[in-house]
Amino acid sequence: MHRNHKLYHFLVERTWSLTENWYESLDKENSLGVYASNDPLVIDKVKQQNHEFHIRFCKVFDNNESSEQFSIHFDEWINSISKDEEHLNTPIDVILHEFFVT
Repeated sequence: MHRNHKLYHFLVERTWSLTENWYESLDKENSLGVYASNDPLVIDKVKQQNHEFHIRFCKVFDNNESSEQFSIHFDEWINSISKDEEHLNTPIDVILHEFFVT
């Protein structure tokens, strides 16, 4: 098995853990918008979105996906987040902060 393929599987197996760790690290009291919500539906959705980010990011190590396919799949995720109502109501600096934390 190719080294990157092993890394890909190693990371993919841990994507939910990465998402849960990220969510637990959020400073919900001093944050705004989607990251400060107490609504279980919003929380579930933001976790799903974060998890999807990890899944798509891990594809960079997948030997079965070309860089063009990777870009297309990642662009799809970016477009979906950019149209998400909760993210649209969140200040961009807060979104960027959480992106860099991730």
